[in-house]
Amino acid sequence: MTCGVRHVSAIAAAVALASGIGVRAQQAPPTPAPPAQAPRSSVPAGQTPRTPPPSAQTPRPTTPQPAPPAQSRDAFRAPQGFSVVLVVADLQAATAPDDVPPAARRALTDMKEFLPYKSYKLVDAAWILGQSTGNTTTRLRGPEEQDYEVNLATSRGEGVRVSVRFTLRDAGVSEYAVAEMASVAERQRETEKMEREILATRQKLAEARRANQEDVAKELKSQLEAMERRQRSQSAMTYQSKNSSRGRLVIDTSFSMDVGETVVVGTSRLKANSKALIALLTAVPAKGTRLPTTASR
Repeated sequence: MTCGVRHVSAIAAAVALASGIGVRAQQAPPTPAPPAQAPRSSVPAGQTPRTPPPSAQTPRPTTPQPAPPAQSRDAFRAPQGFSVVLVVADLQAATAPDDVPPAARRALTDMKEFLPYKSYKLVDAAWILGQSTGNTTTRLRGPEEQDYEVNLATSRGEGVRVSVRFTLRDAGVSEYAVAEMASVAERQRETEKMEREILATRQKLAEARRANQEDVAKELKSQLEAMERRQRSQSAMTYQSKNSSRGRLVIDTSFSMDVGETVVVGTSRLKANSKALIALLTAVPAKGTRLPTTASR
């Protein structure tokens, strides 16, 4: 009987021991996993690793850029050049075909209320390559084999406008002009001689004042003033002679015009009572330039 109890006790103890081992196994914390190792770099020591391509980088937020300001309609557009046309107008109707360029023809038509002429004939034309500022001189052949000198001084105006100073003068050298040019050369030699005399007189005056020679200084001062008056008169005569030798001024005017516009600059009556010389100017726009429509004048 005693042996049976012991046997049962032994079995119970074995079961209890096995139960205790199972409980401890369930309550034991899990074994932590080893830390992940970073991948080994293939870049040798001492070198900077390469930056991954843009496609592999994180995209950055883009800031919208403001659109460029639209060009103003009044923004200045420099002309490609200027076209000068000389036309002979006649009060009588012409039988010959009209050969006036279209732009000049439109401008003349717009001015028909102010021009009493019935026919126009092209005499000569010139092309002046230039921009909005400058001073250019060219020559044109007029009627009766008369040469004319055209001077065009331009500057930038407001918007698409150009300020113009236009002069037209006889370019032929007459006998009077030859004589005037000879007179100018003679006056220039006299002026140079007078300048040397004035300089010498000024030096004498300074010496007399240093020596306290009041009477001598007073006389030299009077001589110097007379010489300076004569010099100013001589310079004015030389200036007038230079202008006279350049030829008769036919047209001299200033105005402003739009790029792409044709302007009737002016008229000058010829020797024949029924005819007149007309000058027209066009500010030619550059190719591909869009300009507002302006009426010729």
